[in-house]
Amino acid sequence: MFIGALLRGGCPVVYGDGRQTRDFVNVRDAVRSNILALNVLLNDGPGVILESPAFNISTGKETNVLQVLAMISSILGRPGDCHFEPPRKGEVRRSVLDYGRAKEVLKWQPNVDLEAGLRDTVHWFLARNA
Repeated sequence: MFIGALLRGGCPVVYGDGRQTRDFVNVRDAVRSNILALNVLLNDGPGVILESPAFNISTGKETNVLQVLAMISSILGRPGDCHFEPPRKGEVRRSVLDYGRAKEVLKWQPNVDLEAGLRDTVHWFLARNA
C-alpha cells in the first residue's frame, strides 16, 4: 500500500503512531520454507512435521512501520510523508518470532533482508507500471 500510494504521488496512511513492529519475511523465503517442508515430508515421512506442525517463518527481527515507509521512500527517492489514522482495533503493538524450529527441522533460515526485498518489490511495481 505504501509503494502504490507513493508512486501515485499520494500520502500513505499509517494506522496508529507507526511504531508498531512486525517481523517482515520476504515471500521468496516463505515459499522456500514450504518447499523445504514438502521435502521433509517426502523424504522423512510426516512424523517429523506432525510432532509439532507449527513453524515460525520469520526473521527474528522487529521493524516498525515507519522504518518500512522510510526504506520505501529512500528506494523511490521520494518524501515519505504520511497521513496518520487512529490505530486499528485489536492491532498487536509488537510482533517478532523465533524461527528456531524451522532452522532445526527444515534447515531453513531467512536469506532475503527486508531492504533488498522492498527494493525488488519497488522494481516490480515500476516495471508493471512502465
